[in-house]
Amino acid sequence: MSIKETEIVCIGSIVADIFLFGIDSLPLPGALEIAKGAQLYPGGCATNTSIAFTKLGGKARLIGRVGDDHLGSLVINHLKQKNVVTGSIKISAGSTAINVAIVFANGERTFLYYPGCNSLLSKDDIEVEVLSKSRLVHFSDTFLLPGLDGEGTHTLLQAAREDNIKTSMATSWDAEGRWLTLIRKSLPFVDLYFCNHVEAQALTGYKNPEDSSLFLLGCGVAMVIVTLGGQGSLIRTSDFLLKIPAFNVDVVDTTGAGDCYVAAYLYGFLQGWDVEKVGTFASALGAMCITRVGATTSIHSSEEVLAFMQEATHR
Repeated sequence: MSIKETEIVCIGSIVADIFLFGIDSLPLPGALEIAKGAQLYPGGCATNTSIAFTKLGGKARLIGRVGDDHLGSLVINHLKQKNVVTGSIKISAGSTAINVAIVFANGERTFLYYPGCNSLLSKDDIEVEVLSKSRLVHFSDTFLLPGLDGEGTHTLLQAAREDNIKTSMATSWDAEGRWLTLIRKSLPFVDLYFCNHVEAQALTGYKNPEDSSLFLLGCGVAMVIVTLGGQGSLIRTSDFLLKIPAFNVDVVDTTGAGDCYVAAYLYGFLQGWDVEKVGTFASALGAMCITRVGATTSIHSSEEVLAFMQEATHR
């Protein structure tokens, strides 16, 4: 078997996340509200997943677009500091995507999102030769990438499958309501499919995650992983249904928990662990992620996550 350049390639959004927290309420037009604190992080689901995977001990390449602005430079420099491979990130004239997260004093959040150069990402930005140098290709932010969603994603998934590369997909919320019609053609080429229970219901029409996961298997996916928030997660293949409980932690900020879960799941999957260990490992990192503000401020090495699994309690 040839030596792979990276273990995973993450394809998706690259965002500058700006957090304003300790807000009591949104101000009326023309008024002012003072935040108790502010922080800037690189974000976007693909970005978070690549950073978390690298911190665990893997090697990840990120493919996406940033603008030729200060925020784009900051994000790329941060990714390099985290040892994410950035050579396939395209720089476009225009603005890097921005997500302003307003975190209220009670922990609830409101988001304002500008997609910026993420809207320009297309299959022409992605070299099949780069994908062939990885063990797994992960498509993130599906439904949020108009230049790549649909036929572009399908073409790349099919190319990866023909090259015997494992594939995974994590969807986001589809504000346009296309859902299954946009991705159904691609699902037979997906080895691992990740979504939360709300997305699973929107995709399939089934409220019960056991039913929605079974439906997605019928669409051709090899393994379906549905995250259930405080109820843990559900993993289904044609051979088994496995429920993984959540860990008991003090919740500070849930931003990026799903992305960290995906990163840990992919890491354990590529290690060849059994499915229960993989799911528990992913649940553990997801729990550790929500103990601090920011999507990637509380990510850990695989050794730290394994130690947490031994010490922490389940809900």
